[in-house]
Amino acid sequence: YCVTGCSETKMLNREGVATGCAWINLGAILEMTLRDGRLACYGDGLVGVGTGDPRTFTRFDELWDAFVLQVENVVQHTFIQQYVSDTLKSQHIASPMFSMLHDLCMASCKDIHSGPIEGALYLGFFDVMGFGTVIDSLAAIRTLVFEEGKLTMSDLLDALEKDFEGQEAIRQLCLHAPKYGNNDAAVDQIGRDIEATFANLARHHRTAFGGELDLRYVSVTSHIPLGAVVGATPDGRKARQPLSESISPSQGVDVKGPTATLMSISSTKCAQYKERAARLLNMKLSPASLVGEAGTRKLMALIRTACDMKMWHIQFNIINRDTLLAAQADPERYRNLLVRVAGYSAYFVDLTPALQNEIIRRTEHQF
Repeated sequence: YCVTGCSETKMLNREGVATGCAWINLGAILEMTLRDGRLACYGDGLVGVGTGDPRTFTRFDELWDAFVLQVENVVQHTFIQQYVSDTLKSQHIASPMFSMLHDLCMASCKDIHSGPIEGALYLGFFDVMGFGTVIDSLAAIRTLVFEEGKLTMSDLLDALEKDFEGQEAIRQLCLHAPKYGNNDAAVDQIGRDIEATFANLARHHRTAFGGELDLRYVSVTSHIPLGAVVGATPDGRKARQPLSESISPSQGVDVKGPTATLMSISSTKCAQYKERAARLLNMKLSPASLVGEAGTRKLMALIRTACDMKMWHIQFNIINRDTLLAAQADPERYRNLLVRVAGYSAYFVDLTPALQNEIIRRTEHQF
C-alpha cells in the first residue's frame, strides 16, 4: 500500500478512484436536535427532521434517539449527493496521465474515472466534523440536566439561544462538565456510540461503483467554516466559533496529559466495523518537555503507546503558545515557522487568523 491524501492509504494498482467526499457537520446535527430540526442561521425553516421539543424530554435516551434520527436524515442526503458526484465525475472527467500509471486501467483500456474497472476495488468515505464538540455537548446535557439536575433543559436552551449573554454561570457549568480527551469512560462511550451510529448506517449504502463508504475524521480546515454556521453548544462553546478538529478533543479541554488523550481516542473506536479511512489526531507538545535525550525518549514512548493502541494516526506541533502569539504579532520575523494543521504542514503566518487562533487554543501538553 501507499500513503495518499492527508492521512489515508491506498493499494497500488488495485483500487479505483475515490470521489472527494462529503463533510458532515456534526455540530449542526446537534443544533437541529436541540431546535426540532432547525438551524438558527437559517431562520425558522425546517432543515432536518422534526424530532420534538427537547424541553419535553425526561430521559437522556430520548435526546439520544432524536439525535440519531437527525443523523440518519443527514446521512441519507449525504450519500445521495455522493452518488450523484460519482456519476457526474465518470461522465465529465478524464485523467489520461493518472490512468496510464494504473495497471488495471491499461489492461482494460479504460480511464480511471470512467466507471467500474474489472478487478479494481472501490472504496469511498465521508467525513464527520465536530466529533469532540458534540461528545462534550451530549456529556454536558446528560450530566447537568439528567443526572445532577443543576440545570433544566429550558435553562440550558435559553442560554444557548442567547449565546450565553448574561448567562455566564450556566456557561461555566457547561465548560466544567466532563470532557472527551481525559480518559473518562462514560464520556468516551458517547463517542463510541456516535461512531457506531454512523458506521452502521454506512453499511447500508454503496458508491455509484459499488464500493463501501467508510467513516473518516480529517477536517483539514473545515471545522472553522462549519463552526461558523453553528450556534452556541452545551459544552460552553460560543456561537460561530470553530468546532473540534478531526478526531482530536475540543481545543484546550484535554487536561490530564497526552496518555489520557490517547486512551480516550482509542476508546471511541468501534473495533467491530471496518476502518479503511482515517482518524487524524493533532497533539501539541511543550518544547520544554522534550529537551535532550530524555525528552526524545519520552516522545518515542508516546508514539509507541499510540502504535500499541492500534491508533490510525498522530501528528505533533512541538511549540509553545508564546511563540505562536509572537508570530501573530510580528509575522515577518517568523516567516519560516512551520506548523502541522491536518495531515499537512503550513507556514503559520500564512494561515487565516481564525485558524491561527484555533491552533493556539489547542492544549499544550507537558509531561
